[in-house]
Amino acid sequence: GTLLQKLAAEHLVEFRKLVGEQGNTLPLKGTVTWGSMCSGSEGAHFVVEAAQAAFTACGRELTFEHKLACEIDSA
Repeated sequence: GTLLQKLAAEHLVEFRKLVGEQGNTLPLKGTVTWGSMCSGSEGAHFVVEAAQAAFTACGRELTFEHKLACEIDSA
């Protein structure tokens, strides 16, 4: 649904309030790589996708790139 996207967008708004004007000028751009260390952690993908959408919607050039997903079963 849309709850996760809504929460991610609201988080950015609240974060800006906490850091004040400085939060509007922080150069949030570039690529952040991430990975998961256990199987069954698909939830992290949904969170990162929501964060990506929120950053994109507010004009930030920040990209999250998934690089690693460990599995206990090599098959």
